[in-house]
Amino acid sequence: MIVRHGVYLDRVTWHESLIRFSAWMTADPPPENALRLAHHLQNLTPFPFSVWNLCAIEDASYEKLLICGDLKSAAKMLLGPHMRHSVRSRASGNGVTVRVWCPGNAAVAVARDADIPRALVKAWAGYALARLEDDRSIAA
Repeated sequence: MIVRHGVYLDRVTWHESLIRFSAWMTADPPPENALRLAHHLQNLTPFPFSVWNLCAIEDASYEKLLICGDLKSAAKMLLGPHMRHSVRSRASGNGVTVRVWCPGNAAVAVARDADIPRALVKAWAGYALARLEDDRSIAA
């Protein structure tokens, strides 16, 4: 776990950034870019969301995973120590469905894509948005 001190976005900006990120993911960006941007957003997670959205790896180590092409491990690092996931292959054999959640919280996100890394990134963003929607202290 990496502890960051004082370098966070405010809740509204983080929320808006996640919405833009999720919309951008529908354009099918290169997976390395999606993972890199998601990792940066994770590092900027404001309190109290940073409690469950912990950065599980140093930036340099994360970048090394991307450079080496280990996209699946990089995507799993986004989930940190508190989030859980399940992966199901589609019956048609084309792509996967990923479900992401935190034990003890009702929010769940499901994402479908051609591969596990993309689906995990989409589900991570969806889960973060679901947690934000659950929080009543977000400014409108």
